[in-house]
Amino acid sequence: MNLSLLTIEASPDRFANTRTLGLAYLSAAAEKVGVTRGGITGAAGKPWIAGRENPRLGEKARARRVGIVAKKSELDDLINKKAFISDMDGVLYHGNKLLPGVLQFVEWLKAEKEFLFLTNDATRTPRELSEKLLRLGIDVDQDHFFTSPMATARYLATQKPKGSCFVIGEPGLISALYDAGFSMNDSDPDYVVLGRTTHYRYQIIEKAIQLVYKGAHLIITNPDAYYPTEAGFAPSTGALVAPIEIATGKKAYYVGKPNPLMMRLALEKIGCQPGDGVMIGDRMDTDILVGIEAQLTTVLVLSGAMTREDIKRYGFKPSYVLRGVIDIAEAVNAGKGIQERPQAGKPLSIFQKVMFLKTTDYFSSTPEELLAKIAPVLEEVEVESGKKILEQGKPNSSLYVVLNGAVRVQRGKQEIASFGKGETFGEMGVLDPDSVASANVVASQATRLIRLDREAFFQLLEQNADIAQNMLKVLSQRLRDTTDKLEKRSKK
Repeated sequence: MNLSLLTIEASPDRFANTRTLGLAYLSAAAEKVGVTRGGITGAAGKPWIAGRENPRLGEKARARRVGIVAKKSELDDLINKKAFISDMDGVLYHGNKLLPGVLQFVEWLKAEKEFLFLTNDATRTPRELSEKLLRLGIDVDQDHFFTSPMATARYLATQKPKGSCFVIGEPGLISALYDAGFSMNDSDPDYVVLGRTTHYRYQIIEKAIQLVYKGAHLIITNPDAYYPTEAGFAPSTGALVAPIEIATGKKAYYVGKPNPLMMRLALEKIGCQPGDGVMIGDRMDTDILVGIEAQLTTVLVLSGAMTREDIKRYGFKPSYVLRGVIDIAEAVNAGKGIQERPQAGKPLSIFQKVMFLKTTDYFSSTPEELLAKIAPVLEEVEVESGKKILEQGKPNSSLYVVLNGAVRVQRGKQEIASFGKGETFGEMGVLDPDSVASANVVASQATRLIRLDREAFFQLLEQNADIAQNMLKVLSQRLRDTTDKLEKRSKK
């Protein structure tokens, strides 16, 4: 038997047409290691079905992987607080990348706490922020967002009701000012208002300087000089306003963090007293400072702009310093044991699906943010004992994961394999349009499955090339593992 090691290189430019290229890669991969329709044929001619060839994780290893080993939490006082106010950039995500533990953390907030996402991001409206999280796999109503443009607009409305502004900023800022009753004015406005923007050029700076000289008050949404991105850092409002301040000699007034006014408005919005609240952020000079001045418990996460060394530069310190919100998620799980356990007959939430998939061999290496995108297209199936799930020789268009119960694989009357909770079978069904089952798969008892249908999967891939990349890498590794095992068997 000639078995060679398979390597698939998965680079983003290879997935412009995900359906065609993905199948071409996978078909080539299948031929390389001897895939028959419905399975991979080994030395003895037996089918290889996902979930059996790779060593299973032990229960303790699985628990450690998702942070659910029961132990006394060192963060009891923190997680028992009534309300949580959290920054977003550097805490929940970098650009379009969800940070570790965020999904569990947010689901816990939704289930048990009063919470608000407090951000100096002046580019988006609450609706747009809600939609961004939804694209990352997290469903949060727009009422749970409070932005520096909203705080700025509310403040200015108390100073000059129905006033006018010259705005340098994005729709998030303009919308908040309109909602507060302000009109736009580029000749004699009451205020020049600036927020973070990519539409920043010399002519706009010049116009703003002229208007400030005429008497308009200079307002910025927040003083942040930079913000974290996937590539590193980018200039923010504090950096963008500097030329105007230097040219006019006027210091801009800001309403966003670390101005305690924004925090007071936030606490009022969720009905929380300072002693019952927590402020989580990634910056000492804004998030932690505003939390301290508002007398909240403060948490600095090191997943964003700051390091432990940076803390030493400041004359104040946070109540807690954590790697990220993943530490809170793990502490919550540690105190409760395995939470969100699937219950018979009760549909799984996206969070439950993601947490369950992370305990399986097939999906354990897939990042949570990708699983959160896959989870909504997963269908739950209840199968009676003795019922066929796959029939030998018949088309198969789905991948299955056993949620509860067990199934057996039969050729004729001979049982050749069995699968239990967390094990996967039929994976070629979602990848190969010509796939047929190489054996019968029958429920050994009343069994609950999660099914990924091919059409739904490919629709998802066409919108998310990163999922295609990950799935190819997963399959590549599994095929390499199988090749190694078959090679060892052939030498015996």
